[in-house]
Amino acid sequence: MDNPKLIELNKNEPILNKDRLVEAGKLFLKNYKQDLYKNIPAFKDAKIMIITGTKDILYPDIKKFYDLAKKDGQKFDFKVYPDLFHDFSIFTTVIQEADLAFKQILKFLKTN
Repeated sequence: MDNPKLIELNKNEPILNKDRLVEAGKLFLKNYKQDLYKNIPAFKDAKIMIITGTKDILYPDIKKFYDLAKKDGQKFDFKVYPDLFHDFSIFTTVIQEADLAFKQILKFLKTN
C-alpha cells in the first residue's frame, strides 16, 4: 500500500479506506513474504480471474501483482474497467458495466 497512486485514489474511493486496508494487510500478511502469490498453493495452477476498476484504491497494487505474476508465468483472466471503484460489480442494477462484469464472473465460475 505504499504505491503513490493510492493517495489520489483514496480521496474518491467510496468502499475502501487506505488506513483500514493497511491494518488488514498487516494482519493477513504477517506470515507471508511479499511475493504472496508464490507462497499460496492455490495460485500455482489455479485459473484466476481478476476484475477491477481504475478508480479502485487497490488498482495500482492489483496491476503490480498481475504484472509480477504474469512475468512468472501465472495465467489470469484480467479485466479492467475504466473509472470504476472497488466492488463495482455488485451494483448491477445501477452501473451498466457492473452487469457485464457480474455476467463475466458467472461465466468464469461455470467454466472453471
